[in-house]
Amino acid sequence: MTALKNIMQSLREPRISLKPNKHNDSIVITFHRDSKDELLNRLGKSLPHAFDEILWTKAKSQNSTWSEFAKVSRAAYRGAWLMLFDRLYRNRVHTDVESWFEAYKRDLDEARPETRLGRGRLPTAQREWLGKEFDRIFRHCKRVHRAAQKAVQSSNTPTDIRRAIWEEVSDTIQYLPKYGTIFSGEAFDKIESTGRSKPPQLHEPSSWTPRQLAIALLRFRIKYKYQTLQKHLAGIRPVRRK
Repeated sequence: MTALKNIMQSLREPRISLKPNKHNDSIVITFHRDSKDELLNRLGKSLPHAFDEILWTKAKSQNSTWSEFAKVSRAAYRGAWLMLFDRLYRNRVHTDVESWFEAYKRDLDEARPETRLGRGRLPTAQREWLGKEFDRIFRHCKRVHRAAQKAVQSSNTPTDIRRAIWEEVSDTIQYLPKYGTIFSGEAFDKIESTGRSKPPQLHEPSSWTPRQLAIALLRFRIKYKYQTLQKHLAGIRPVRRK
């Protein structure tokens, strides 16, 4: 796709700027996209969601992309403030004031933001993303579960039940991560044992819950263990929609 190749080539020269507001300052990275490709323009509307997801994937440094962004942004932001005060005060005020400022500047250089979150804690931004992503997946999983409950009432064999579920949810299930694993059984293999002797299976809706399936599918988005995701999601309740 030529248009997409042109976009990738334009990444070499993004524009980076800081936009101050009353209560916050925004560092803006702008990539120019001059594309007349209708498909790319349509897909571009879904790009923010994909970008949110890529922020929490591991970069080459083994840190998340968000963590790398945050580290560089903090350094540039701190540097901008120090440079501004340096230009305002250096060689423009009384010598005593300048020596005071040099000492104060050293203190600022040594000051570091508190970035350690403690064991098991997530950054606020990641927690917010995790909540939104879980809510989105959970809503679709509830529909899959309702379809399974409906199918077992009119079908007998696992194959017939699965086929009936597919016919009921095929119009929206593609919005789920790795939705094919729901029917292959791989998603249910990711649900950790709840003490039941029989493993959860799609064609037996009494053996699993929408929340369990949502957590299992979320593991394809973020590489955490099932119990770890359960812990992080414990305080997050799905949004009730009318």
